Amino acid sequence: GTAQQDGVYPPPSDRPPRPATRTPHEDIVILPETLPPDTIRGDASSSKITHKRRIPARNDSRAEVVASMDDFKPGASTDFDPERLRTLLSSLPSSEVPEMSTMEEITSLLWKGGKNAKVVFGECKGYQGLTQIMWTHMVHEPLEEKAVELFLATVATEDEETTKGDNFETTVMLATEEAREATDALLFVMQSLSHNEKIQITACRALVCLAAAAGLSEGQVDDGSNSGSAAVVINSMAAHKNSVVVQKWCVRALFELCTYSANAEANKRILLTASNLEGGSSGLNVVLECVDIPMVEAIRLVWCLSAGDNALETLDPSGALIGKLIKLFRDNYLSSATDLVEALLGAINNLFVVTDPDSSYSATDLDELVQFAYMCAKKNRGEIGLCTEALAFIANVAALATVDKAWFASNGAITFISILVVDHDEAEALHEECSCALLSLALGCDSVKAAIRTPSVFLAVKRLSRLYESSARWQELLCTLISSVVVTSDEEALSCEKDAVSVVCFAMTLHTDIDRVQEPCCVALRNLSSRERVREHLLSSDATELVLEAIKTHDDSKVVVLNGSETLWNVGFSGSKFPEQSKSLILSILKAMRTHLEDVDLLHAALGVLLRALVGSDENKKAFCDANGIEVATCVMVMHSETEGLLIKSCGLLASLSCSSELVPAVVAGGGITCTTDSIRGRSCSTELLLSAAQFLTNAVLAMPDQCEEVGSIVAVLIERMRECPQEVAFQAEACRLLWAVTSLSDTVRARILELDGVSVLMATLETNKAPDVQSHALEAFNELALSGGQLSA
Repeated sequence: GTAQQDGVYPPPSDRPPRPATRTPHEDIVILPETLPPDTIRGDASSSKITHKRRIPARNDSRAEVVASMDDFKPGASTDFDPERLRTLLSSLPSSEVPEMSTMEEITSLLWKGGKNAKVVFGECKGYQGLTQIMWTHMVHEPLEEKAVELFLATVATEDEETTKGDNFETTVMLATEEAREATDALLFVMQSLSHNEKIQITACRALVCLAAAAGLSEGQVDDGSNSGSAAVVINSMAAHKNSVVVQKWCVRALFELCTYSANAEANKRILLTASNLEGGSSGLNVVLECVDIPMVEAIRLVWCLSAGDNALETLDPSGALIGKLIKLFRDNYLSSATDLVEALLGAINNLFVVTDPDSSYSATDLDELVQFAYMCAKKNRGEIGLCTEALAFIANVAALATVDKAWFASNGAITFISILVVDHDEAEALHEECSCALLSLALGCDSVKAAIRTPSVFLAVKRLSRLYESSARWQELLCTLISSVVVTSDEEALSCEKDAVSVVCFAMTLHTDIDRVQEPCCVALRNLSSRERVREHLLSSDATELVLEAIKTHDDSKVVVLNGSETLWNVGFSGSKFPEQSKSLILSILKAMRTHLEDVDLLHAALGVLLRALVGSDENKKAFCDANGIEVATCVMVMHSETEGLLIKSCGLLASLSCSSELVPAVVAGGGITCTTDSIRGRSCSTELLLSAAQFLTNAVLAMPDQCEEVGSIVAVLIERMRECPQEVAFQAEACRLLWAVTSLSDTVRARILELDGVSVLMATLETNKAPDVQSHALEAFNELALSGGQLSA
């Protein structure tokens, strides 16, 4: 309008009409920038997979027993005469004192005939006759020696058996009441003739075979555990401390009874609690004395015991025992005694896992030990068991303690691990420890990650992914590894990016319903999506749809929702590109937000991806409102009123919704304006928050002018910030637009702006900020204010 000559403006009713066009913003809001890779998140889940104790590998020890008998060489099965065996067996019960030669011949025929001879022995009730001899002739030691040898011939076998193999019949034949009674008689002979070294050795060999058979038969075969076989063996050790052969076979029998027996845990307790033995020793001390020899059987038994929680207090993991084992390992790590080295590594690893490494070991000691472990694995790369234990030890030490991980990268260890994977295609335990070692070494070490990303090493990772495609545990492990190794600031360094996406998507496709697989997959894709080259690949592959499906299916998983949302955020997800999936995404995201309203990181990601989903899609905005999304957004603003990033995104959501005039009443009813103004009044706000708020509030008052008074409550903060930041183009433009809107709609707010010297601020903006949008909106606001009397001269 124009001023009158007396300088008085026309009264309000006589003012020129307001601008004819008052339209809301187009649907353009500030969207989040790309998130960088998160090293901490990529590495965070590494340790949970590697902190474990191992037990010795399972095998059938009966063939080893036979092979160890220097005084016996089995004959060919063609020499076996079943009728002769039947004749001899029929004479046993009737003989008052069996001839020694008869016992020897029966034993010889059993060895020669193998499985066929054992069948005949069972049919002729051989165990009944043998049991009668052992109980009746206890004072006849030579005869008892022959009886124990015969018993051994019935339980030993040259061929390793499995539950699926043809030779399993031999094991089943031991699961009879007659065989159980014979086993009890054997134990009584051991106790009664404990001074007889030959009987103790032969009987322990028999117990080794029985324990192996009991393990294979899942307890059908009685190994004497219920009759105290472990206690009998411990007493035998105490009685023959100076006999290395007795000690060896007693320890071997205890190992089998504590590892493979159906009563293994009970046998361990007997061993650990046995006391008042000959010489005042305890059961465990008798065994530990054999470690000093060193006797590999004793170390394997310690390895077995250290795998269970019950033995840890007795073994004292941080005490003298582990020091003794470490010294033996240092002395033997490059020796040809691979069984000894394997057992030492297994026992040391188990004891290490349950100690505090920082207080129990020096950094130098740990560096030396893990490097020695690598060296002995490299020297014996064909020994699967030794390599498995070496890699398990490296994995646990690297995860639990501070070691020089870069040494492994610079000394070819990462490449060697990948070679082990390829060389031993069916060794799953070795593969697992190789993967865990890579994971632990990569934790916080850029040079190891770079080594894993090389084509040859990553090919091994991809190979494992395909080899164990049906295993959720394996896919979790490999995708966790990938989520860590893809974190790098070097854009050109990630040569494995396509293979990494391929492995992750493969796992997500095969295990859609399993949280623990989807979680590391989403972390991996989130870190991969921070790279521009990979984002293009993600959009052209199935990755985006897999992430959408993961969020929908696993909306109760914080990890999936957080990292999946950030992946979508990074790849530029929009509701217009994925119209069908975005509706279900909105529902899943809102559900997760309600569940995790206190988790700031998740809310940041969720609000960011919701912004992406709403922009440009009226259908998605309506779906958001129908799902009570406005209440969720305002609840976030109330609960996190001091977290400006969440306030900015929440205001951005409200701004996007308010671009559709028909949705503004729902936004206002849901408290959008109140929460926005409350978050701004009386505090120092960033230009980003005020910009986002101004976008929303401008749209809101243009659609609902009756809200102008409440919106006007923030003009003081707005004007002060305009005065402080005259060069902020986007902020100045939105601020001027909001001032224009409230001035044109409310005389009260106009008066408040004039009191705050808003005209001077607008003039300063016009003078200092020449951006076209700023000039246009500042001039509109200035002209609107200029219609008020008494201010034009200013």
